[in-house]
Amino acid sequence: MNVHLSFKERFFWLRCFLPVVFSHKPLCRRFRQDVVSWGKIDVCRSCVLLYSGFLLALTIVLSCPVSYGAWKAALFGVLLAVAGVSFPWWYGRFYRRVRDVLRFLLGCLLAVPVGFWKSGYIREAGVFLLVLLAMRLGYAAFHKDLNSRACSGCEELGRSGICSGFMKKAQCMIRYEEGIKEILSG
Repeated sequence: MNVHLSFKERFFWLRCFLPVVFSHKPLCRRFRQDVVSWGKIDVCRSCVLLYSGFLLALTIVLSCPVSYGAWKAALFGVLLAVAGVSFPWWYGRFYRRVRDVLRFLLGCLLAVPVGFWKSGYIREAGVFLLVLLAMRLGYAAFHKDLNSRACSGCEELGRSGICSGFMKKAQCMIRYEEGIKEILSG
């Protein structure tokens, strides 16, 4: 496969899947509150808030000449509080607005190690990163279990065919497959 064809295929993939590539949940009415739609593009609401919090906090951390030494205990306290409350067993039971705040705060906390490092607190930055990593790894197993039960109780579950939550993604796949056949034959 030549470089031109490879580039064309990658661009075509992006064009076909852009509407759904950033949505992690089924796109049905059961998960509508977890997805933000911008025109034809569906995006995970939690990811939007996480990355928004990170970018805002990173901008503040990089532009403000503040030493984070005096804030160490408070920042670690907020991290542990957000980590504890965000545990998958009870995170999903909160109102959507509370989950939005938690996800935004977690995004902000992702920028804290940069502030520690910038202020010369390398060890604290490393510990903060390790706590964030442990949190991510620890939650992954629980999150996987919750995702495996996400569609339990759905009236479409026993039906044949593709459910409404994955119909848009299936249409993107069909459009991609048909387009690739044309690209490869032409």
